[in-house]
Parts: sequence; C-alpha cells; structure tokens
Amino acid sequence: MAPSIDTFGVIARRVQDAAAVARAVADDPARFTATERTGAPRLGVLTAAFARQVEPVMRDHFDQLLRRLAGAGAAVAEVSSDRPAELL
Repeated sequence: MAPSIDTFGVIARRVQDAAAVARAVADDPARFTATERTGAPRLGVLTAAFARQVEPVMRDHFDQLLRRLAGAGAAVAEVSSDRPAELL
C-alpha cells in the first residue's frame, strides 16, 4: 500500500471504521488514529481542472450537490492545483 493510501480504498459507514482497517494493514498504525472532529465539514473542490472535461448536465448536477452541501452547513471552497487534471 502506498503511504498516501491512494492505491486502494475501503468503504465504511464511519470514519472510525475506515481508520480501523487502515491501522490493521498499515506499517505505522499510529498514523490512522481516529479522532472526533467538531464543526462543519470543509470541502475543497477542484472545479476548474475538471469543468472542461465533463458534460454540462454532469457539471450542473455537481454544482447542485455542492449547493446542497453548503446549505447543510459544509464549508465549500474552490481550490486549484498545479498538476494537470489527468494526474489528479
């Protein structure tokens, strides 16, 4: 497994469950100690990198989802990356 855990993932109902799986397979289990977080979730969205690559209907649906998340209290912010979109 890559240290960034970007080569495979787990599906879990709770963050604590995903952290338990990560601890079980990691070479450094302490990296995956679940902690309780307070406050609204913060979401960074790479919109510019993908806007040119998706169908308009998908982009509209994604924008609607972001508005719903923000309306539910999430902090949604557009972010950018220096990497080409195909590498993200």
